Formats: sequence, C-alpha cells, structure tokens
Amino acid sequence: MDEADVTLHYLMACIEAMDKKKKMPRNIDTNIAMHRNHAFNWLLGIHPDWYVI
Repeated sequence: MDEADVTLHYLMACIEAMDKKKKMPRNIDTNIAMHRNHAFNWLLGIHPDWYVI
C-alpha cells in the first residue's frame, strides 16, 4: 500500500509540473507513473477493468 501511495504522489507531482510548465520532479516519466498508478488501482480493486485508462 505504501508503494501505491508513493506512485500516486509521483503522478500528482507530474500533473502539477505539467500544469505549471515546469521540469518534471526527479525526471519522472509521466507515462510510467500513470501506468503504475493504474496497476495499483487494479490490484486494489478500484478499477475492475484493466483496459479502462
């Protein structure tokens, strides 16, 4: 659960950086953060359908 929380915070930091047109924190790849967050949500049962992104 801690890793899912960290991934969510990375994703939110990426979204905030994109909104403010700033450099990504720690050179995080937004696509990787998004897919990791989706995978954790699927594992936790938040998104029951894997193909809905």
